[in-house]
Amino acid sequence: MICIWDLRKAKEPVSINTESESCIMACDWSADDQSILSSTIEGIINGLDVKTNKMVMKHDTMALTPDLPSNMIYHCKSVKNYPAKGNHFSIGAENRMAHIIDFDPTAKYEAWALEIKQKYEGHSAGIRDISFNSDCSRLLTGCEDHSLRLWDPKTNEPICLFKGHTDFVVSSTALPC
Repeated sequence: MICIWDLRKAKEPVSINTESESCIMACDWSADDQSILSSTIEGIINGLDVKTNKMVMKHDTMALTPDLPSNMIYHCKSVKNYPAKGNHFSIGAENRMAHIIDFDPTAKYEAWALEIKQKYEGHSAGIRDISFNSDCSRLLTGCEDHSLRLWDPKTNEPICLFKGHTDFVVSSTALPC
């Protein structure tokens, strides 16, 4: 369920959408503020049109890694300052990969609504958090493998591995480089 609240009058939700069929792990507004993307414990990415309060997309990410028994999506966050136009989101999941996707709620077919723009591979466990620095020249991923990786988005290659944490890294932030 997705509830949209007006925080100035937080007595009851402005709208409620019950079309999602499982536990929502993360969600965020699109850059154009017209949609909400949500991710579920079952590896589904849903696109909600805020005006109509209807799901316009349901994308199963299991196709990305069919060898895994599940693909819980831990992280789904809009990248507001992404250099290309569109509604870009960072996605971090149990499949050990981070993705940057573009969501087009006006796509003619549901299958065209989501496009993978970038893929980052290298961690040995689920990606819990992703953050860009202010000009999107660096990407930082936090992982269940007790590490952080700093990436170059132009090459999709790791720049630095930060290890030594004693448990999951569930939050990260990138400073300007």
